[in-house]
Amino acid sequence: MEHIQEGALYSLTVGFLMAIFNLLFFAAIRFVKNRVFDVAYFSLDWVSVLYWPILASTACFILVFLLGSVRVKAA
Repeated sequence: MEHIQEGALYSLTVGFLMAIFNLLFFAAIRFVKNRVFDVAYFSLDWVSVLYWPILASTACFILVFLLGSVRVKAA
């Protein structure tokens, strides 16, 4: 149970931070595109904002859980 809690804590932290910075990145792209290219319509696709954070947080959870589950035998 401790490994699951630790993995969830790390994965939620990684996912939250990646989502925030990814959202800021896409907002900056939107701002530049609207100001430089004078394009009035630009849609912010939430799938593109949240895809990599969800994928990375899932990978982080699996990695922390698997590494915490490894038992090292004393020689």
